[in-house]
Amino acid sequence: MEFPLLPFIGIVCGLLVALISIIVQIGWFTHSIALVQISADFSPMKFNTALSFFFCAVNLISFNSTSRLLKSLGLLAVLLALITLSQYVFHNNNGIDSFFIEPFTKAHSLYMGRMSPATGVYFIIMGTLLFLSANFPDYTSLRTFVIFIVSIIIALTIVPLLAYISGIQTAYLWRIFTEMAMHSAICFILLGTGLICQIWAYTKETPYFLVIPVVLCLTTASFGTSGAIYTYENLKYQELLKEEAYYQSHAAGEALSSINLNLLHRESSYIAYFVLFFGLLTSLLLSLTIFFRIKWQQNVKALEHNEERLHLAITGTTDGLFDWDVATGEVYYSPRFEEVLGYQTHSLARDYPSFLKLIHIHDQEKFQQTTAKHFKNKTPVNLDLRLKTKAGTYIWFNFRGTPTCNPSGTACRMTGFIADISVRNEIDKMKNEFISTVSHELRTPMTSIRGSLALILGGKAGPCEGKIRDLLVIADRNCERLLRLINDILDIEKIEAGEIDFKLTVHDLGAIVNETVTNNQIFATKFNVKLTAFTLTGIEVNVDVDRMIQVLTNLISNAVKFSKSGDTVTITMQKENKRVRVNVIDQGQGISDDFKKQIFQKFSQADSSATRENKGSGLGLSISKAIMEALNGNLSFTSVVNQGTTFYLDLPIATSEQD
Repeated sequence: MEFPLLPFIGIVCGLLVALISIIVQIGWFTHSIALVQISADFSPMKFNTALSFFFCAVNLISFNSTSRLLKSLGLLAVLLALITLSQYVFHNNNGIDSFFIEPFTKAHSLYMGRMSPATGVYFIIMGTLLFLSANFPDYTSLRTFVIFIVSIIIALTIVPLLAYISGIQTAYLWRIFTEMAMHSAICFILLGTGLICQIWAYTKETPYFLVIPVVLCLTTASFGTSGAIYTYENLKYQELLKEEAYYQSHAAGEALSSINLNLLHRESSYIAYFVLFFGLLTSLLLSLTIFFRIKWQQNVKALEHNEERLHLAITGTTDGLFDWDVATGEVYYSPRFEEVLGYQTHSLARDYPSFLKLIHIHDQEKFQQTTAKHFKNKTPVNLDLRLKTKAGTYIWFNFRGTPTCNPSGTACRMTGFIADISVRNEIDKMKNEFISTVSHELRTPMTSIRGSLALILGGKAGPCEGKIRDLLVIADRNCERLLRLINDILDIEKIEAGEIDFKLTVHDLGAIVNETVTNNQIFATKFNVKLTAFTLTGIEVNVDVDRMIQVLTNLISNAVKFSKSGDTVTITMQKENKRVRVNVIDQGQGISDDFKKQIFQKFSQADSSATRENKGSGLGLSISKAIMEALNGNLSFTSVVNQGTTFYLDLPIATSEQD
């Protein structure tokens, strides 16, 4: 929301301050006391104070200017104030107070141009805030801080005005260190108001902090009251009538009705200090209260926006959302979650045992084991399971959840989605059945064809020489590849269906590795690749030997195919606590980052010339990983492009070896 008058108000405030400062400076040059001091009862504005106000005013007027110099003049006021304060601290005179005016004045005051310490502190703050606001207006936190501090300065400069209006010149208890000219207080108020207007205009948002100056100005009436008390304490010892002093004190004290006027009758001067401290503390507490209240409102508004976005996201998706609080057992379901299961909104019981009953009995153990594992590792969950519908039937869903743990590692909650994959499963089932049928139907004739080719090549049907033999060799090689593909497809089908039969025996893993390396030496020689094995003896594992050789053969053959001519493929073993690791290391071109994510998926192959003419089915690694997991092991890899790849498998050492 734009407020076109705000920049104009800010500039007008700056012009008024500049005008007042120029009038005061002219008064010092022309020795006109009327321009420097409003009346004999009021403190004069010092020359350096007027000069500092001029610098700050130009900085305020140039808030939206492109000139860095003009927007930095507030720092000159800061410099003058720092020099002035240093003179108070070190009790010296650097000449800065009379440097500009000494040739034009006949006054004999020692500090005729020196501002008070309080005024100096205000200039350090105000000059810095003007510089920062004009040069760095885009920082939200900075704008908040500036408005907050400026509001306090406006409130504090009300005090001299209250003192002068009430006729009490002792509202400040420390005289020279805190006294301020009346027009200095007015200038600070104008600077603060103008700066708030400029910031308001720049952000185009209503600065709720504008309420702070109003509240703080009201609370500073307590300063006026403290001045009245102090005046009473001093005047009663002078020649003035006690009734007249009391009348002045009473008139000022009415500004803050919450203070009991009986305090005015007490003679202890400590009351004045107490009221002064109380007023300042009240101002600061009210400022902080308003600050945190505004922050709370902003957070509430941001939360409402986030909740609205979340609601739109939940209602717009076809997936069902759940939120499981592990500590309390409470489960939240989105309306879509209940809808896909055929339930009405809020009709499902919202506790974990009821949620578990929705899962098919054969999937419950898998769900519990998987979620427990992922809570422990703090990794997302992704599994397929069957959920019971309102009609009593079960539908396949993909369950995706993100676990959350507290700093101690204890499970706190899991949030995620379910997606109906029943149609996808039906399609996959039809596809798998088709592939299975084709594979079974092809294996018998292909076996027969390869057997016939072997008999012909063996000379059982007569001599076989020349081009005919070359063609038959090509046919035999392709038959072998087709049979491997068919066997791989049937293997993966059995593994996924859980029908593969493992014949587990305790066997020396080093012997299995050595046997596999020996069996693949001829294959490696065809590619001019050397196989080198460094194995350990006496490491026994409980495995299916044939399946273990199948996995190792696949890893070694892949390493050979992806190696360059003359390279070496190294196979090593290492024992790690109660597990043993086998590494198959090649010096090939490595695996690209894009392919790493899908390397263990079915029918996945790297698009690379390194595969030469010996492309496989894309099932070998998927089958190998499934076999290793069935043997309570793991298969993974590390790879660096152009430096090589290491596939490694981990297995638990047999119980006898562990003990």
